[in-house]
Amino acid sequence: MDILKVLKNELKNKKMAIVLLVLIQLVSVCVNSLIPILSGNFLNLLITGINKDGIIKYSGLIIIIGILGTVLAYLYELASVKAKNNVSFKINKYVIDYIQKIPIRRFEEYNPVYLNQRVNSDSAVVGGFFFDNILMAIVNGLQLLLIFIIIANMKMTVLYIILSCIFVYSIVYRIVFKSLYVYGKRYKEEQNIFFNSMNENYELSREIRAHSLYENISIKLVESYRRFFDSLFKYTKVSALFMSLDSLVSLIFQAIIFLYGGFQVIDGKLSIGEFSIMSIFFSSTIAIIKYFFQWGKEYQEYKVSVDRINKLLLIEQDKNGTVIIDEINKIQVKLSGKYINIDRNGIYVVRGANGSGKTTLIYRIIGLLYSENIVKINDKNISDIDIYELRRKVDIMLQNERVPNISVEGYLNLDFESVERIMNEFCFDELICLKDIWHKNILEMSDGERQFVVYIKTIMGKNEILILDEPSSDMSVESINLLMRSLNVLKHEKKIILITHNKRLYEMADSIIDC
Repeated sequence: MDILKVLKNELKNKKMAIVLLVLIQLVSVCVNSLIPILSGNFLNLLITGINKDGIIKYSGLIIIIGILGTVLAYLYELASVKAKNNVSFKINKYVIDYIQKIPIRRFEEYNPVYLNQRVNSDSAVVGGFFFDNILMAIVNGLQLLLIFIIIANMKMTVLYIILSCIFVYSIVYRIVFKSLYVYGKRYKEEQNIFFNSMNENYELSREIRAHSLYENISIKLVESYRRFFDSLFKYTKVSALFMSLDSLVSLIFQAIIFLYGGFQVIDGKLSIGEFSIMSIFFSSTIAIIKYFFQWGKEYQEYKVSVDRINKLLLIEQDKNGTVIIDEINKIQVKLSGKYINIDRNGIYVVRGANGSGKTTLIYRIIGLLYSENIVKINDKNISDIDIYELRRKVDIMLQNERVPNISVEGYLNLDFESVERIMNEFCFDELICLKDIWHKNILEMSDGERQFVVYIKTIMGKNEILILDEPSSDMSVESINLLMRSLNVLKHEKKIILITHNKRLYEMADSIIDC
């Protein structure tokens, strides 16, 4: 789905909030438009004569209007932030959910920094653009119309000057419009490449040290930074040119207003108060015009973000069937032209040399890799099965599985007594004292300890299918003994698919699958 369709759907859900925001802003515009008029009339009265009561009256009115405007601005900010962040989060979640379902091999092609930019930065730009720009554009457009009406009733010549100003601004913007988009897009892409290079330095720090690749990495980083800075500088030049021309046009037309208004006041055709009103409204008009052309710049950045997200959403997701499997009774895997059946409780050891396809095999079983006519579940081709529901019926421990930065307690997500009871069921009574590591950060543990905790987490699942990929790789001899003891208990109630190079575990196999 195009990300703009997602945005449209989310905005439909926020219709009442949007209407409320527009109403608040319209009232605010009308209220704030009273201040220049009151100020102008006050100046005229000061010149022609006004008593102290009149001064107090006008001062009180301005205070009341100021308080009302402040309250409206406060309410708008609260409502806007709430609506904008809700929409941005929904878009963010949609993108995350989508990329989580693209084929694992395609997913692994992308650098985490690249994906993070799209999920966080670009999603925020797309989600916030309506509230920060489109909604405000509507309100500013209505405010501009109101100013035109007020000024036209005072002096049509001033209106013509303002319209001429808008025309000149349009020409200036048209000159830099395309360049802003092209250089803006290039700058963002080069920024991503540079951040990817930085991230690579952290991820490969061990290899860099081991092979003394400092110089090579440094050269690569410098080159990446050079391209990033070059794109940034070119974008800055175009942006600065636009802003400079913007300021120049504003000053020229401000001078024209002063010349015209000053001569009108001298000739007695315009009062000081009226001149003040026109000057203030002209300044407001300039601010609105600048907003609209800045809006154009923001739109280009928004368009870049939309294009970048849509590029991700064009990646085809995992092929997924519609058949729901209630219970996995039989798994059939095609190897060397014939199907191997996994249809009884017990331990099925998958063995083979490195690179023989053992991990690929389990990826196919759970649908992480497309496997037409290679894997069948309950005599149904896996391509016909809902793989997301299928995975919920499998407990799996991946090789070198990554863990979150939390305590053992938080990772296992059960109270101590419940975990201890489960462990005793699996003959873990001799396990290293769980109480000693219960509140310890799992990332601070040794590889063997962490591996065993991950194993405990996996077997706590209630599913009949248990898949273990090299579970003993970092375990101590004591932990491997406990692992084997628990597997002997589990094999009577589960179908266990075990990938291992540990020949001790081969002895436990009820069946051996050679890859």
